[in-house]
Formats: sequence, structure tokens, C-alpha cells
Amino acid sequence: MSHGGDIYRNHIHTDHSVSLNPAGTPGEILEALRQGIARSEHYPDIRQESVRRALSASDGVSPENVWAGNGASELIMAITGFINPRKAVLFTPCFEGYVHALEAIDGCEIIRIPLMAGKGLSETVDDRGLHNVDLCLTELMPDDADMAFICDPWNPIGRNIDENELMSFLRITSARGIKVLLDESFYHLSDKAAEADKRAVDRLIREHPGLFIVRSYTKLFALPGIRMGYVITNEENIAGIRRRLPEWNLSQPAAYAMEAGAGVIADGTYIRTSLDLIRRERAYLMHELDEAGCRVFMSDSVFIMFHSDVELYEPLLSEGILIRDLKDVPGLGDGWYRIGIRNGKENERLVSEISRIRKAEG
Repeated sequence: MSHGGDIYRNHIHTDHSVSLNPAGTPGEILEALRQGIARSEHYPDIRQESVRRALSASDGVSPENVWAGNGASELIMAITGFINPRKAVLFTPCFEGYVHALEAIDGCEIIRIPLMAGKGLSETVDDRGLHNVDLCLTELMPDDADMAFICDPWNPIGRNIDENELMSFLRITSARGIKVLLDESFYHLSDKAAEADKRAVDRLIREHPGLFIVRSYTKLFALPGIRMGYVITNEENIAGIRRRLPEWNLSQPAAYAMEAGAGVIADGTYIRTSLDLIRRERAYLMHELDEAGCRVFMSDSVFIMFHSDVELYEPLLSEGILIRDLKDVPGLGDGWYRIGIRNGKENERLVSEISRIRKAEG
């Protein structure tokens, strides 16, 4: 899956290829960025002490268990380099950025296991969430695998992993000594973030020392140009990850924005408002895509995966609308697309154009 957001080589009016919070950037974050820019005559804190305290308080872990990075992508690369896997497992379809990180490891064999475990994808994804991940692991994962990548919510499908199955997956991988990168870049923009009984992250990393949880503020606060990600893991792992990063890997503006962002999350108001907006616009888009004749997958997040038997990417691009084409993603193919949920008028125009294109070709 190629990255979205390529507005530099296309004439784009509306970009649905990226999945950002349609609620926009909170004023607290913008003010923090201004403060960070004003302080940019100074080096950032090489130990990230203030940022780590804020992030740890927001996620209920110790500051020693957190490290911030120049976006989730930088941390995925650093974690993969630290683990240095010989045989890594990807459950497809998945975010192809994991492949980019694994291909930087000399001699690493990449094993792709279909999520459906021999079933149709629709049987894996139902109204309760994403299933059969632990089934894929126990039945199909090689005995000598030493690393696995999973994401919650799953990219590009959009469903949260069933929590019981996630816990089962982590118990199995821990028992087998398999390191796990759990990519939660869209966690705060998924329905799980609204649950009253939030997952005890501190307990997870204590029980599973080979677990690396990656989260992103870039998407949550709709600032892809300001790279903001962080990892939560065992303290000993943090030291290893830092050795694979530049000494100052977080800019001053990003540091200020992340510290403010942790406070915004702790308050909870912005998350609730964002999720209300996402659910409303998601329901509208899914209904309209279904009415237009597309095969639409349920989503718990800020993006929707669907299939169209009529080509959409180039016709939409000619109208200045960019979407994500998933035809090159292993496990999918021609006709599969992913769209980011935006605000009302932009979503209305998207489904109107899709309906027009399909009718013209029908």
C-alpha cells in the first residue's frame, strides 16, 4: 500500500488518501507549536524528560517506558532494527510500511500470512471486530519466527482487533519468544478509545516484555507535517531503540505539541467530540457507498475500505479527488480502495462523484 498524501505530483482539491482527524487541530496544539518555534533557538531536551512525563501520565505508564519520535514511521524502523529479526511475520492485508522497515534488515525473511486463515476476508471481519488473528498465528506461523507485526485498528481494513483475541495473541507470542510490534497509530481515532474501561497498557508491557506499542499524534491532531509518534515498551527496550535513533530525534515544536497533546487526551473532551464526528460521517459514507453499489467493509476508525467493480482512482483524480488505491496490497488487488473520512461537504462530493462514475460505466 503506497503512502497517501501525494499532493506534490497531482493537482488535488480534496485529499481522501490520508486519514486524519476531521475535527481538525485543537487550539492548544497550535499554541504549543508557536511556543516551540519561539524556543527553536535552543536544542530540544536530549532526554525528552518533560515530553515523556506527559505521555506517560496520559497512557498510565512510567516515563521510563516511553520514547517519542519523529512520527510512528521513524520508531517502526528503530524498533525493527533493535529487534533485528531473522524471520518476521506480516498478516495481510497490512500497512506496507512494515515491509520498508524489514527490508532494511540484512537477511531477514518476510513471511506473509493471510488474515483470513483460508477463509474469506468477510468471515474474518464481522460486527464484533477483527478475528482469527490468533488462529493464523497458532496454525500458520513458522516455529522459528521471531517478530510479528499487528495493528489495532487494522490498516487498511479499519476494524479494531477483538480484545480477547488480542490478549490471546500476546500470550501465545510471549510464550514462544516472538517480539510483537503493535501499531496503534489510529488507536485514538478508533472506537476502542471511547471505551470506559481502557486497556491497562502498564500491565501489558510488564506481562509481555517483547511487546512494542507504537502510537501517533500526527493523525489524531491532523498535523502530518509535524511528525509526532511514540513507543511504549519495557524500559530495557527503550535503551536499545534509542541507540538506533539520532541523539535529537524530536524537534522543539514537535516536543511542545506532544506535551500539549498528552494533556488534550487526558482531558478527554476532544477525543469524545472527534469520535462523535467520525462515527456520524463514517455512517453516512458507508451508507452512500453501499447505495452506489460498492462492497463496503465495516470500520471502527477514521478510514473505510471498500471494493468497486468500476475503476475509481483515475476518474476521481481527474476531478481533483485523491483516494488510496490498494491494488498492489497483497491479499487485496484490483478494485480495492481506502478513503479517509473528512468533513461533511467533502464527503458528500466524494460519494456524489463515485456514484456518477459508476453510473456512467454501468
